[in-house]
Amino acid sequence: MRVPRASDTLPVVGWANPAITRNSVVLPIPDGPFEAVELVRDPWQLLAATGSRAARIPANAPLRTIAAQRLIGFRSAGSTETIERLMRSRGHEPQFVFRSEDNATVQAMAGAGLGVALMPVLAVAPGDPSIVVIPTDLPPRRVALIWHRERYRPPAARAFVEIAREVCVEHAAELGLPVGP
Repeated sequence: MRVPRASDTLPVVGWANPAITRNSVVLPIPDGPFEAVELVRDPWQLLAATGSRAARIPANAPLRTIAAQRLIGFRSAGSTETIERLMRSRGHEPQFVFRSEDNATVQAMAGAGLGVALMPVLAVAPGDPSIVVIPTDLPPRRVALIWHRERYRPPAARAFVEIAREVCVEHAAELGLPVGP
């Protein structure tokens, strides 16, 4: 399934014939025969090396403070692109010094002191003594399921949506994250 991208992306899992895939879309859903269910809102946080100067960045630091850091992040994640556009729209050019598609690599580079990682809560491995986690007030990454409403959805696909909702509600509650509407 190919879904058009727009200025504000939403990482999603979708299915097509009926393979499960990963895409980026916008909520509200773009015009077209799509339906979606938002599962969880995943807050962004900064990861800094324990004992580093960056580890003293205050929680919910202003966007200019975040943009001024030597940033580590994801190479092609739509949600990261959204945060970068937000920074630029407010006159702050983000300074990324390292990018990867691998969560553990992004986190390890922050722990090694290369810079400050910008990661959503669900992407961070908890209990890492090499990092300090700093909450932000950036708009959260919104995780959802999307499908083409005019295509047949087998009972297994409908059941998958319900199970995903239940699991996300439970997991979000454990982590103190907001769930989708």
